Amino acid sequence: MFCPECGTQNIESAKFCINCGKNLMKVGVERQEEDIENIESHDEMYEEFKEQVIEQLVKFYINDEKIELANFYKKAKYYDVTIEQVDEINKQFKKSIEKLFLYMEGIYEEKGLLELDEEDMVIC
Repeated sequence: MFCPECGTQNIESAKFCINCGKNLMKVGVERQEEDIENIESHDEMYEEFKEQVIEQLVKFYINDEKIELANFYKKAKYYDVTIEQVDEINKQFKKSIEKLFLYMEGIYEEKGLLELDEEDMVIC
């Protein structure tokens, strides 16, 4: 750990700077708080990215367009999101759509309104 006052390197467990005597316990607490803020900030960025991806996936689905995950992969870098996380978001979206279709199919069959063909239930 470096002293914020004089820049001297101290051992991580130091309570005071060996050079100037600055209380390093406060620095450790401030650093922990900063780490927590960074984690919260990262989580917020991920959630914002996820919302944007889901919004785009819905638009692609509604417009019957092919989903190109490559564009999401590129954008993910700016949000510090991994390719695996993008794939997981897409996977969760597909599962939600499948559940929705199963639910709708159940309602239609229950009311005898309509039978859905497999081609009507194509998932991206």
